[in-house]
Amino acid sequence: MKPVHTRKHHVALGDVDSALVIYFAAVFRWHEQSFSEWLAQRYMPLSRILASGRGLPIVNCSASYAASIRQDDIVTLDSWVSNAGRSSFTFGTTVLSGGTVAATVETRHVWVEASPSGAFKSANLPEALRVAAGELAGSEQPSEGAPRMPARTERR
Repeated sequence: MKPVHTRKHHVALGDVDSALVIYFAAVFRWHEQSFSEWLAQRYMPLSRILASGRGLPIVNCSASYAASIRQDDIVTLDSWVSNAGRSSFTFGTTVLSGGTVAATVETRHVWVEASPSGAFKSANLPEALRVAAGELAGSEQPSEGAPRMPARTERR
């Protein structure tokens, strides 16, 4: 998939285990940082979303590891969006080490809004976030000033 967000990361001591190989959960931390950066750049910072009584909780996550990542490696994190639906989308990150896919992380996010009781309920993605997640169909046009990103056609 075409990346919607790319950044480099230096693998530090805190990212590895005692064998100096990546600690399995480190890629989730890197992925979350990429997600937060993408969301702030293309929609709004997560802190503002949460302060407004809304959220994007993760309802499913996975990671796969295909090659070793070691301390002091410089990895490239290419993130992408897929499976945009009415209220949810998948955000993924491919971790490249030396040009080779070393790991892949995916999280499924659902847009929620708080009810007066404080309980969260799934709701339609806001238009600007749907645009950012590639949800708009071919005949629909984004509103003036809405973020524009590559469309994804796969839906859930």
